[in-house]
Amino acid sequence: MDSTTAIVIDDDKETVSVFCEYMRGMGIDVRGFGYNGKQAVELYERLRPDVVFLDLIMPEYDGFYALDRLRQIDPDSKVIVITANHLTEADGARLENLNPTRVVTKPFDVNDILRFVGELGK
Repeated sequence: MDSTTAIVIDDDKETVSVFCEYMRGMGIDVRGFGYNGKQAVELYERLRPDVVFLDLIMPEYDGFYALDRLRQIDPDSKVIVITANHLTEADGARLENLNPTRVVTKPFDVNDILRFVGELGK
């Protein structure tokens, strides 16, 4: 069986590095990474990964931007939003309307992430 392919998007370069390392160590084929929502969209269009790990709050082209564009490109794309921030009611409603596959709050357990990926299917 082919391994799950993914891209990782977060504005914190250290977080991206560590997260990619964890995912690769767990057998997920991380095909690309980026640091803002615009890069997320570009990588998704080019690589068409099975799953996108997406930070929500980023200074330019945030996760809302990316998730909105990803839903336009492929309404069935698998997007796991990972965020450290407690969302305002307005942001929570906005996120719900964009229909992420999952929302995970930092800090998270890597095993939970792997379980979520396993539940996605292909």
